[in-house]
Amino acid sequence: MRIYVDGISGASSDWLRSLFATVGQVTGATTISHRLTRQARGFGFVRMPDPAQAEAAIARFNNHTVDGRLLYVAEAPMRYRRAGGALEEDSDDFYSYRSSFQGSARRFLHAGRY
Repeated sequence: MRIYVDGISGASSDWLRSLFATVGQVTGATTISHRLTRQARGFGFVRMPDPAQAEAAIARFNNHTVDGRLLYVAEAPMRYRRAGGALEEDSDDFYSYRSSFQGSARRFLHAGRY
């Protein structure tokens, strides 16, 4: 199960992983940063394979105060992309959707339509 965590205020992925590892097994943890400035955006994602442990983590950490900030924790909706006529689950990479639009954006900007 993929879990959305908001309000983490610049924490690292390792910190996020260790926080959720107190509840159960964590297979992945990612904090999101701005792609140009590399400053933390204040949210991230955690992946836990056991749905029961994931629900327990959501119940434990939602509205939990860490470093004076309130965490918002919820199940993240799955993202899908069309590949070869069929829908498949998208990767955990937050910016993976950008690759399909980069070429068209470059053509648009270079044509002077901005």
